[in-house]
Amino acid sequence: MLGLIQKQVAWFFVAEYAEKTIAVPRKNIVQLANLALNSLRPLRDLCALCVKKLANSTTRSSMNSRTTLLRSGATFTNWILIMQRTPITTLALLIVLAGRSSSEDKPAPLPVAELKRDTPVDFEQEMLPIFTRSCLACHNATDSEYDVVLETPQTIAKGGADGPIVAPGKSAESRLFMAASHTIDTIMPPAGNKVGAKPLSPEELALLKLWIDQGAKGEVKGRGPTKWQPLPPGVNPIFAVAITGDGQTVAAGRANQVHLYHGLSGLELGRLTDPELLKTGVYAQPGVADLDLIQSLAFSPDGERIAMGGFRTAKIWRRQHDVRVGEIALAADAARSMAASADGKWLAIGEASGKIEWLDAVEKKSVRTLAGHAAAVTGVAIAPDGAKLYSGSEDKTIRIWNAADGAQIAHWETPAPITAVALVLGGKQLATGHADNVIRLWDVAADIKADAPPAPVKELKGHGGPIAALALASSDGKQLASGSRDGTLRVWNVEGGNEIRNLNHGAAVLAIAVRPDGKRLATAGENNTVRVWNAENNQSLGEVKGHVWTQLQFEKAGRVVAATKARLEERKQAVPQAEMLAKTEAENVKKATEGKAAAEKQLAEKQEAAKKPTADKQMAEQALADAKAAVTKAIADKEAADKAFDESKTNVDKAQAAKQTADKTAADAQAAANNATQAKTAAEQASKQAADAAKQAADAAVAAKAASDKEPDNAGLKDALAAAEKSKLDAEAKAKAAQEAFAAAEKTATDAAAALKAAQDAKTAAEKTLADATKLRQDAEQAKQKATQAVPQAENTVKQNEQKLKQATEVFQKAEGEVQTAMSAVTASVKAIEVADAAAKTAADAVPKAQTAVQAAEATVKQAEADLQTAQQAATSAEKPRRALAFSPDGLRLAAAGEDNVVHLYSGDNGTPLDTLAGHTAPVAAVAFLADGSLASAAEKAVVRWNVNPEWIHERTIGKPEDSVTLVDRVLALAWSPDGKTLATGSGQPSRSGQLKLWNVADGALVREFADAHSDTIFALDFSPDGQSLASCAADRFMKVWDVAAGKLARGFEGHTGHVLGVTWKSDGRRLASCGADNAIKIWDFLTGEQVRTIANAQKEVVSITFIGDGDELVSANGEGAARVHRAGDGGNVRNYGTSAFQYGVATSEDGKLIVTGGQDGKLRIWNGQQDNKMLFEIGP
Repeated sequence: MLGLIQKQVAWFFVAEYAEKTIAVPRKNIVQLANLALNSLRPLRDLCALCVKKLANSTTRSSMNSRTTLLRSGATFTNWILIMQRTPITTLALLIVLAGRSSSEDKPAPLPVAELKRDTPVDFEQEMLPIFTRSCLACHNATDSEYDVVLETPQTIAKGGADGPIVAPGKSAESRLFMAASHTIDTIMPPAGNKVGAKPLSPEELALLKLWIDQGAKGEVKGRGPTKWQPLPPGVNPIFAVAITGDGQTVAAGRANQVHLYHGLSGLELGRLTDPELLKTGVYAQPGVADLDLIQSLAFSPDGERIAMGGFRTAKIWRRQHDVRVGEIALAADAARSMAASADGKWLAIGEASGKIEWLDAVEKKSVRTLAGHAAAVTGVAIAPDGAKLYSGSEDKTIRIWNAADGAQIAHWETPAPITAVALVLGGKQLATGHADNVIRLWDVAADIKADAPPAPVKELKGHGGPIAALALASSDGKQLASGSRDGTLRVWNVEGGNEIRNLNHGAAVLAIAVRPDGKRLATAGENNTVRVWNAENNQSLGEVKGHVWTQLQFEKAGRVVAATKARLEERKQAVPQAEMLAKTEAENVKKATEGKAAAEKQLAEKQEAAKKPTADKQMAEQALADAKAAVTKAIADKEAADKAFDESKTNVDKAQAAKQTADKTAADAQAAANNATQAKTAAEQASKQAADAAKQAADAAVAAKAASDKEPDNAGLKDALAAAEKSKLDAEAKAKAAQEAFAAAEKTATDAAAALKAAQDAKTAAEKTLADATKLRQDAEQAKQKATQAVPQAENTVKQNEQKLKQATEVFQKAEGEVQTAMSAVTASVKAIEVADAAAKTAADAVPKAQTAVQAAEATVKQAEADLQTAQQAATSAEKPRRALAFSPDGLRLAAAGEDNVVHLYSGDNGTPLDTLAGHTAPVAAVAFLADGSLASAAEKAVVRWNVNPEWIHERTIGKPEDSVTLVDRVLALAWSPDGKTLATGSGQPSRSGQLKLWNVADGALVREFADAHSDTIFALDFSPDGQSLASCAADRFMKVWDVAAGKLARGFEGHTGHVLGVTWKSDGRRLASCGADNAIKIWDFLTGEQVRTIANAQKEVVSITFIGDGDELVSANGEGAARVHRAGDGGNVRNYGTSAFQYGVATSEDGKLIVTGGQDGKLRIWNGQQDNKMLFEIGP
């Protein structure tokens, strides 16, 4: 479901955002991101990306019912499922997410402690460590979620995408404090964050609050140099293991030390030392490789160098070979025998000339030469107290010398040439071996007479051939071992003279040695072999011969021959396969061409057959269109008729109303006209009467004036005149008024007559309008009826034409489908021809390539066989007799030397070859370990003193603990290029970066950095067999392959659901295997990028993986404490190796005979790689 959600949400934000310009208020975006972060952490990166892309944008979008439904309480999963069924707008989703909240989603506020303090808060010393632990993984300059960086007060003051996060002096208003104290929806750090950051404690919140209230000030000056301390006792997990291809050397990174062991014997070879660390004073004793825990180890392909990864450093050490402590030239002749003093200061060399050289091993010089013997000195022995020297010679004499001044003390004649000497019984007796097959014991504790030899104390008889070698066989001095040319090693009881054991070497014994504890015996024979015996049960523990390195080269050459022959067979099988494929592809081209012709013919037929259905469909479509147009017109006509009818009805109603109004108006006008006529008549009469009255009054006034004129003094007449004048005036006014009234009445009558006429005209018009409207209504009603009938008729016609079109369409679609199918067939046939041509060309080209590959493989096999023959000859030629043997004082090593001029070192426990010391130019006659563990070997005229376990030399360190740029954080991954010239380092800061770099081994210079290799810490690296590609894997769940030369990504592999912890190439360069925290192993095809299979039988994380040699098997280590061997071909389980501790690393020798694991309990385990759960060695801290 998680994958579904991730894909759906990714689709939603990416696809829809690409189609539309989406923008949302910033507060909604932040709420969206925080909701997703708190409820579904895997979407953190996506939501953060959305915040960065969408912040500060605005847009509009509609909401729908689904949005409301979702806001009401749908779960996030419900939203995604609904999104699948019915896409909704991005803004709707954002609003849903931003708007949805409930009390159960909100975390409870965190408690804040009370802090009473007056001193300023130091940001660098107090706040930065808190942010580093809980915040910086997501809020740093490299990965600044929401653009918030909490690394300095200055970056904090800048705020983020949503604005300021701190209000100086106001912690209660600062979003940083509110988020940290969980008092807002946005909480910090988010629940379920992938870096495991924990919420701030009450005390930390109190400190944050105080810092903000004090102004959120401060600066980061730098923390200065780190003060390293020694690791405490008991901290000793093994995080890394490595083994050389030949299995000879195993390395275990235990705590901060790198322990070296011999893989086949379990012998500890020492520890790597970085001399620079001793100068720091942190450690006083050597044996410390780094200041921090060892994170990774890798041997160079030739096993000559080892690389170690630590904190910001990668270090390289180089193996030393043939390290000489010193060399002393012999003054006389070639050496034949040698003895060392108990304190290791002196060496006595018996020479072929009969002389003895007394050497100062410390000062590396010859002190004196002792002369006396007349033949080769075949045996020398130094007394335990170093005071005397005993020598035996082929001249049949024993000579005793004063070691201090070289003076001869005694000269004893014996019955036969002496071949060997040894001191027994604490130096009280001297044993001499003779050519007459007898061992004679001599008392050297009594007074020694110079020329009067005593009789032998005992003669030990039993050997059937000359005695070749003698050695003390017990720490109490009571047992003597002898080796004879009769092929046996015998152990004698010196006191009783009886034989204790008899061991048959199988050939003449040339040399013997006894381990200081007496539990191991060694014999060297004329059959070129060295055998180691268990003295407690007389069993042979092992037989070795030849040269260990030539033998290893021979074995490797044999594996190379087998691998090249296997590849040759694959190449040979590929030739007929390529030929068959070429033939098949050529036939495919022919078939494709024929198919194209047939497809084109069928297409033409189908196109011809489709013409009539196409025409019928077009006609039906036109008929339907016409019918629909007719419907549309009928509906329009009906609507027009309806409208016209309605309008006509309205017009009739209006005309009727108008007629009624006109009738009333005409009647009113007639009445008004009648009234006006009557008023006119009355006014006319009144005017006439008034005129008459005025005339009478005028006449009366004339008469009154005349009378007054006649009697001017007659007051009465005067008054009468005045009254007459007044009456005249009144009468005239009334006459005038009556005249005006008449005029007005006359006008009114005229107007009324006009109005009457107009009303009568209007009435006539209204009657006509009504008649016309009534006629139009009748016409409209008929048109409406007709139009109403026309609509269903037209609709019926449409239905009929739709049915005809449907039928025609079905026929057309069938015909068109057949055409399209035919066209697709033609297109496909064209493509098929192209593909077939390309495939045929590729297949044809592949035949000569396959043949060339066979020739190249045959040449490779031929060369491999020649190399094998050369290696076999070298191994055979190295099988020469060993004539000298010696165990080291601690019994851990056995030295053997002889006619091949080389000193061979073997395990003192089982004879397993350890190393060789080369440098002599002549056969080595004698070897002897000194008290300090160094080895002296004598050959020709030189004695060489060797360091048998030299330290690996520290060559260089890349990076420094105080340098955070050259190598970021801990170097968890290392890989050597196949030619050993380049070292790859993988590191990175968790959750922030994955750094991948290539370094020149010769000078430590940077060759290349792969930019942005991973987004999280790199855990493992591996070069391809040809060195052209480099595989890397990281905590970002990716495995990637890089082109080394170009520095570019060649291919990415995605499939793990957790950190990818290990990666390895198969020897064919085509397959890779990866393992991870998802408890799975995955097999990949590099050429195609496909995942071939998943092997998932682990219950915990699979932390390390490697292919075994040239085969198909791979071995992995996991958290269950198990190492398992699987077949990559089918995923089957082959072998299991179980422990109870978490295993961090696994490595294997090239031949798969050894598998090494290391884990949490600090124990290195070396397993038999060919037997199930067979542990060879378990080595604790």
